[in-house]
Amino acid sequence: AVAALVAIGSGLELQRLAVPGLGIVQLGALGPLLTLFWILGCTNAVNFMDGLDGLVGGSVFIAMLILCAIAGHQGGWFVYLAALMLAAGLLGFLPFNLHPARIFMGDVGSQFLGFMVAILAVAAARFDAAEVSFMLLPLLLFGLFFDAAFTLIRRAAMGLNITAAHRTHLYQMAQRSGLGVRQVAAVHWGFVLAHGLLAWAFLGLSPSMKPLVLLPALGLQVIWLAYVRARMARAGLSWRES
Repeated sequence: AVAALVAIGSGLELQRLAVPGLGIVQLGALGPLLTLFWILGCTNAVNFMDGLDGLVGGSVFIAMLILCAIAGHQGGWFVYLAALMLAAGLLGFLPFNLHPARIFMGDVGSQFLGFMVAILAVAAARFDAAEVSFMLLPLLLFGLFFDAAFTLIRRAAMGLNITAAHRTHLYQMAQRSGLGVRQVAAVHWGFVLAHGLLAWAFLGLSPSMKPLVLLPALGLQVIWLAYVRARMARAGLSWRES
């Protein structure tokens, strides 16, 4: 939270967002609050999802490569270089983090990675002359954010302690139902690639229509949820198991 406040205090905040039907909306005083929510949410979501060898590292690595391609295409060189450096760091880490992993991010590493993703998304929209859209990174990593948000909401709705350790994220239930660690990680890498294709379509849309690209990404996650739920039923697994 302190790091997020320092970033916002230095001027790194969202000033406007595209809203379907309304176009570009100036955020005003809501800007710092939404930025704080985004940074904390992204940081924690990436941390929550770092529970399977190679899943988060591979997903963010692919997302950074796609972001490099899009930023280079648009002439957003700040975003291009920042994403390239983050991808290069992950490239050196990933071979040792794939299953069976020999090196792990840990909480410090995953929180740093989530924080950097959050900061890069805001900086892209705030400081890059090409105005690379803030929505690109939430779109590319939508699979991670959906799993984290769905699990948090589901546990709260079930009256479970949302701060307690558990093994009931979608990716964890998929692995517990019989899918291999590499298979589950590969599914999430596939999500990023699929969302990357959506991102290219996203570039040609008007600003007010761009957020609607999240709808097919949401549909893909609903299909994944239904698939995991069916596997859980066959394996006799319950959401209440920790």
